[in-house]
Amino acid sequence: MASNSTLGLLLSCFAGELKRLETDVVKVLNNAIPGLSEELLPEWEEDLGLPEDCFPPDQTLKERQDAVHAKYTANYAGLTEQFFIDLAYSLGATIAIRYGGEIGTPFRANGPVDIEETRVGPFTPASNPAGRVWSVARLSVWIVDIRDDQPNIETIQCLFNKLKPAHTVVEFNIFPAP
Repeated sequence: MASNSTLGLLLSCFAGELKRLETDVVKVLNNAIPGLSEELLPEWEEDLGLPEDCFPPDQTLKERQDAVHAKYTANYAGLTEQFFIDLAYSLGATIAIRYGGEIGTPFRANGPVDIEETRVGPFTPASNPAGRVWSVARLSVWIVDIRDDQPNIETIQCLFNKLKPAHTVVEFNIFPAP
């Protein structure tokens, strides 16, 4: 079709407006996603309680978007080890989490004595052979390995300590980059 035909001239009248409409639709979709929002970023921050003490107050637009995304995913995802790995990745860092064992001494109340467990109460295996395992300060330990050249280490430490499961102790192993 020739651009100077009647149909070509008619369509060229609408082309600019259709391009603006497409751009506006993409903006609306991006503002619905916390990590991409620009125009609605203040509303996302207010909704999520940002800025907070884990994030520095003088942030760039990209850092603010990353903070909103990290906080949003923290509110709507489970607190698993993979969640924390993904959270660090969303802040630009690559980490590994190792399981460091448990802290505390298990004991069995009113039950048989095992070599690895202590016993509280009289030894009466006939009445309660299994007993109930109790523990004192039984905590899981995560060791987070992170290179010192990764961004946002302080933010990651702050967020991990705020969001970690209550029974978990997080230790950071910050080592020099090769």
